[in-house]
Amino acid sequence: MTEREKLHTGELYLPGDEEIMKEQTACLEKLYDYNATRPSEGEKRARLLKEMFLSIGEGSYIEPPLHANWGGAHCRFGNIVLPGVTIGRGSVIGAGSVVTKDIPENVVALGVPCRVIRAIGEKDREVYFRDKKIDRALLEE
Repeated sequence: MTEREKLHTGELYLPGDEEIMKEQTACLEKLYDYNATRPSEGEKRARLLKEMFLSIGEGSYIEPPLHANWGGAHCRFGNIVLPGVTIGRGSVIGAGSVVTKDIPENVVALGVPCRVIRAIGEKDREVYFRDKKIDRALLEE
C-alpha cells in the first residue's frame, strides 16, 4: 500500500512521501491564492474553496487566513473555536464541540461548551484507532 493510500484509508503514513508532498504543495498554492483575496472577491473565494474541499456546510463562512493540511474520508471538521482560544499541542477535540476556553496539551475534550474529558495516556500512544496498534517501525524511520 502506498503512503497516499494509507493517508486516505486512515492508516498511519509517512507525510514526507514524494507523492503526498506534491499533492500538498498543490493545495498550499490554492490556500495561498485564497488567503491573498480581497474582501470584495467573494466569487473567487467560493471557487477556490470548492477546489480545495469535498463539501462545505450550507451557510458556512471561512475567512482568510485559512490554514489547512489534510482532510479525507476519515476526517471531519465540525468544531467551532472562538477567537483567541488556544488548543494545546496533541489534544483531540470531539466533533460538534464549541471551544470557548483554552484547552491544555494532550487531552481529549468535547461538548458544548467544550470541556476536558480525560488526559491522553500511554495506551493512546500504542493504539491509534480502537484496536489498531501503531507500527513502531514507522516511528523509527
